[in-house]
Amino acid sequence: MRILFVFLFAFTLLQTKASDSLSIAFTASSGKPGTKIQRNQWIKTGAHDSLRISDFRFYISNVQLLHQGKIVLTDSLEGHLINPFQAEQSKLMLSKPRLPEFDEIKLGIGIDSLTSVDGPKSNDLDPIHGMYWTWQSGYINLRIEGQHSASTLSDNEFFFHLGAYAGPFNCYQTLSFKVNAQNQLAIEINLLDWFKEAEQIKVWKIMSPRREAAQLSKTFARAFRVIQP
Repeated sequence: MRILFVFLFAFTLLQTKASDSLSIAFTASSGKPGTKIQRNQWIKTGAHDSLRISDFRFYISNVQLLHQGKIVLTDSLEGHLINPFQAEQSKLMLSKPRLPEFDEIKLGIGIDSLTSVDGPKSNDLDPIHGMYWTWQSGYINLRIEGQHSASTLSDNEFFFHLGAYAGPFNCYQTLSFKVNAQNQLAIEINLLDWFKEAEQIKVWKIMSPRREAAQLSKTFARAFRVIQP
């Protein structure tokens, strides 16, 4: 009887531990489910073009969990710097003594105006990461660099540093997904579709707030997709 009690107690602890956190993993995808893009990997974007990505980082912020339309958990951190090419930086974790039941997740891509107007911060928001411009322009929401065969820059390079938290060039985006997972979520980002938009714009170097940056930021948000277990 004592052995049975110990077993049940241990099992209860394991179950509780499994429900006290949520892991959200981000991967770069070529469009087909489960197809990951690796850093510096050459991939085709069409019949004649190809690209290689050397740097891919972005901010996720204002993460909220909802149940039946009501907010049940709000992330305490102001922002998470995500790098899908680095295993230790490709995930964010939400932890609570007991994770509430939820069926929807909301998140922001980039850093919003309320956080940006306070100036540079610490941890993932520390300017040391190379993701901060100035207090006037704020944070770089998305930074992606590499080479593209259609680029007109030297060595076919491209530089997309997309940001701005206010005005007509505001690049901050919000997303909402219905979900059924409780302990882990996987989000794929279809970069090939995103680059189709970049190819149409034909601006291969964006390093400050501008109309094209806002346009590409909207397209980037549409590239996100939750992969359900």
